[in-house]
Amino acid sequence: MIQHILNHAIMQVKDLSITLLNIQGIFLFWNRGATLLDGYEPNEILGNPLNILHPVAEKEENLSEYMLSTALKEGRVKHIGRRLRKDGTIYWASVLLNAIFDETGKHVGYIRIARELRGNEIE
Repeated sequence: MIQHILNHAIMQVKDLSITLLNIQGIFLFWNRGATLLDGYEPNEILGNPLNILHPVAEKEENLSEYMLSTALKEGRVKHIGRRLRKDGTIYWASVLLNAIFDETGKHVGYIRIARELRGNEIE
């Protein structure tokens, strides 16, 4: 019952993009806030890699790989930088990526929480 309520609550959050990724960095869960921020509906993004949200320069710098490996090694990583919406527009975001481990300590994925930055928040 609690799990159902929690899933339903997270799905409805509109102010934050809350997503889950598997250990390879593939999207498994996409909430309403993620749709509002990035423009993708869940059926369009699930199964795609994290780097779909990165502009070309960040892809060339392997930002996704860096974030995934750092989160795994350190437990979490925070990054402020440019992101790419479905419509091709670029925006600035604050992204927190946490590694998720099961009760035995096995790495099972990541939770990603992001929000758009505006004006003076970017510096």
